[in-house]
Amino acid sequence: MTSASSSPAGPPRADPDGDAPPVVLVVDASRLKRRLVRAHLAPLGCPIEEAGAMEDALRAVRAGRPAIVVSGWRLPGGSGPELCRHIREVAAGTGRYVYSILLTGRADEDATAEGLGAGADDLVSIPFRGADLRARVQAGVRMLAAQDAAAAARARAEAALADLRRALDATERDLDEARRLQRSLVPQRTETHGPALLQAHYESSGKVGGDLLGWFPLARGRLALWAIDVSGHGISSALMAMRVKGWLSGDGQGGSAAFELGRPLRPDRVAARLNQLALREMRTELYFTMFYADLDLSAGTMTFVQAGHPPPLLLRGGGGTFQGSGGLPVGLIEGAEYDAEALTLAQGDQLLIYSDGITECEGPTGQLGEEGLLAIAGGGGQGLLRTITNGLSIHAAGDPPADDVSALLLEWQGAAARKRPARAR
Repeated sequence: MTSASSSPAGPPRADPDGDAPPVVLVVDASRLKRRLVRAHLAPLGCPIEEAGAMEDALRAVRAGRPAIVVSGWRLPGGSGPELCRHIREVAAGTGRYVYSILLTGRADEDATAEGLGAGADDLVSIPFRGADLRARVQAGVRMLAAQDAAAAARARAEAALADLRRALDATERDLDEARRLQRSLVPQRTETHGPALLQAHYESSGKVGGDLLGWFPLARGRLALWAIDVSGHGISSALMAMRVKGWLSGDGQGGSAAFELGRPLRPDRVAARLNQLALREMRTELYFTMFYADLDLSAGTMTFVQAGHPPPLLLRGGGGTFQGSGGLPVGLIEGAEYDAEALTLAQGDQLLIYSDGITECEGPTGQLGEEGLLAIAGGGGQGLLRTITNGLSIHAAGDPPADDVSALLLEWQGAAARKRPARAR
């Protein structure tokens, strides 16, 4: 086999910008015919190589040199159609397409069928005009250029997809960590503070959510209970919920919105202060509903504010009533005013503070609603939070919650429990 010029190990393929013309391999037993074809193709500017037998041509194809093969019909060691068939087998193994043109002196339809059936891309009848042969080769160049452009685009798309998958995996890991962090902010254990038994439940509709709740000491013998539900879902709501928790808890004194000069503020003033903070410091369309209460552990009296939050459910003596008269959400209206309300607890009372993810839980029969919650809660009793979550699952026919679900349960044990030290279990 001879070559018109020295060829690198990996010759240029067709390039969509035309910078790297393809190598053309001319195959024929006759050196004169090879030179004739070569002369006709020279104006195309493609590197041209020659092979005098089928095995030489296949060796070049396996080495990955030619992108276009122009072959005679009769070859030493085989035929043009056999060469095309072998070229397709090589291409199937390497994924590198080689454009094949057969030169034939036969004008019958059987020759066309045989050549195309063997894998030839085109057939040129002998004798041929140089312009016709160049046009057929140029068609091959265009096809290879389109193929290479498509392969490059596919490679770019696959690389972009891989980058996207890595980014999504990283985001998923971050969200899992954020979910664990947010759940750690919700009390995980039942706590006893004198006559008050407190427990919480939280379930986000996504990785993270906008509900948070808890309790913290206000002063000797006084405890703050709080629950918030930020509008919307997802990361932005979760971030705002954690910001509000920071405003509430602070350092327990000067850093908390619940205190002024080291003294606990009334719940209505706490809500007003949080409203001011939200509008001043949070440049967002988000707002939140809130239940906030100041519980006197010695007297069993509670002062609370219900800022757009669902009315707490008081379970007493086998029945239940919803408490509170409502109020504006926090962070929605400048200068909003809030009213504090009072509640006196009796021994055995249970007070359920919950988010609207419970009453607005959808099921085949519609939303659960307050009546549905009251029906599930019954007269209260042991394991009330578990009873409610099981009831929600039944109402939703097993579907996951569409909104965050959170609840805080206060069980008032009365005078008999007041001498017990605060403990967690």
